[in-house]
Amino acid sequence: MSNKANGDGLALEKPIAIYYEHPDWFRPLFQQLDERGVPWLKIDARHHHYDVASPEREYRCSSIA
Repeated sequence: MSNKANGDGLALEKPIAIYYEHPDWFRPLFQQLDERGVPWLKIDARHHHYDVASPEREYRCSSIA
């Protein structure tokens, strides 16, 4: 995982998680993230589970205001 800067010039310590259902709908987003060097990972809704007891998250946490 790289520590590249995001659009604001801030380094991302962990990748951004993209929760998706249909890969074709998200292909433009995935392409833009790759072109900009943003660290990210796919979370397929069909195979995702949430473990509330997990102490560490493998991806960046954020909220949308």
